[in-house]
Amino acid sequence: MKVKKELTARQKTALANHKKKGTHTAKHMTIMKEEMLKCSVLIVSQSNTQDAMGRLPAKFFEYLGTGIPIIAIGRKNSDLSKIMLKYQCGFFLEFNKLHKLSSFLLICYDKYLQKERNLKNNHVDVFSWKNQASNLVDLLKKL
Repeated sequence: MKVKKELTARQKTALANHKKKGTHTAKHMTIMKEEMLKCSVLIVSQSNTQDAMGRLPAKFFEYLGTGIPIIAIGRKNSDLSKIMLKYQCGFFLEFNKLHKLSSFLLICYDKYLQKERNLKNNHVDVFSWKNQASNLVDLLKKL
């Protein structure tokens, strides 16, 4: 037998806000960006499976846009490792070499103590929605 649960006032408000198309998502993204910008370093990982080699976590692109150093954990020679190396946007660790994490965290902590923000652009604007859309249009024109 199913029991119908009544929504609390807070849940009803949240549901109503969510139904306003885009409101919830836009607010969430704004809050997440504000919270990310408070960080000294951001951490992202990919799954430890063979099919993860050509996949990038969506969160990685959000992190790139902040300019804050990223600690990425994944497989050697994955697309994630290649982009991290090419754009010098942080520190990449293989799953079996996590013991090296402490040295990078100490560097980040020292910079934090010195109140040194390590924000970088590293030309990651190539991943922006605008540039990606432009690349897609160019590709479609060639067809």
